[in-house]
Amino acid sequence: MKKVKSFKVMKSIQEILRSDSRQDKNVSWNRSKIANLLGVSINVIINWERCRLLEIPRSMNGYRVYGEDERKQQEVRKNETSILIS
Repeated sequence: MKKVKSFKVMKSIQEILRSDSRQDKNVSWNRSKIANLLGVSINVIINWERCRLLEIPRSMNGYRVYGEDERKQQEVRKNETSILIS
């Protein structure tokens, strides 16, 4: 059972990393927009950051800046979580 879940997580990660659905690589989002894109609440994003599951770069003024790489990382985290708790 554990191997099956691990396989599903790895398969999910590979699919996400291969996907290149965004044309513009210089995009950036805030927390609420990235949460909306992923279909999770902003509290989930905050929790992942607090648990140090994600490190989000900051702009010069200190705001978090979520780019394409961070979107993919968070999508992986979301899929890992949903597979492991199912």
